[in-house]
Amino acid sequence: VRMRHRGGGFRWLDVATQVVRNAVGEPAQLRTAWRDVTDRVKAEQERDAALEMIRSVWNSSPIGIAVCDARGVIEEANHALCVMLGRRRNDVVGRRLHTFLHPDHHRLDTVIAPAEDGAGPHQSESRYVRPDGTPFWGLRTTATLDVRIGAEPRYLVHLQDVTVRRIAHEKLIYTASHDPL
Repeated sequence: VRMRHRGGGFRWLDVATQVVRNAVGEPAQLRTAWRDVTDRVKAEQERDAALEMIRSVWNSSPIGIAVCDARGVIEEANHALCVMLGRRRNDVVGRRLHTFLHPDHHRLDTVIAPAEDGAGPHQSESRYVRPDGTPFWGLRTTATLDVRIGAEPRYLVHLQDVTVRRIAHEKLIYTASHDPL
């Protein structure tokens, strides 16, 4: 129950009632206990707002985001990742991130997890391939999630399409080494 406090503000109260019966079983009294739960309600509202912010970031991010287990199996994937991989969500979730790599990169990129020595996020660039055979270069950043989130280690993966940058870099290197002057 939300009630106005004598100071003008509002307080949230938890109300518990109990009917007390007389010797013949008829209602004789109503006991009521009121408990101020304003702090708990405010904490719940703050938690809900934080969860909504996380949900908004997840859904609005232009960078692909996934949560993977220690074997690299994708447990959650945002829309941007699915679009980047050219697949529907149910074709991404439950599969290893490794399976989307270009065949030439399978042996080069075998580990999903960054080092456990607290060195921070791990970055790597690899080629990935879409179902239509179109390859793209992805910059993958992997970070360990807090172990309190689940029973097993989990990893946050950001995947950014860097194909345009990679092609421009390769052209620059070629031009620098093939300058006719």
